Amino acid sequence: MLISVRAISEAELNLAIVRNPLVVNVGTTVMEAIARMSGVRSVCSVDQTTGSQYG
Repeated sequence: MLISVRAISEAELNLAIVRNPLVVNVGTTVMEAIARMSGVRSVCSVDQTTGSQYG
C-alpha cells in the first residue's frame, strides 16, 4: 500500500508551534493538566494570592 507523503511548508510549521504552552508544576496531576488544556475549570478554585477557597 502506497502512502502519499507531502512536505510541510514553513508557514504550516509556524502555525503548529504553540507560542504560549501550558506550564504546570510538578504537583499537578495528569487530570488537572488535561482539564486546563481543554479549558475546563474546576468546581472549587483557589485564590493564588490569599490561598482562600471559593467556588
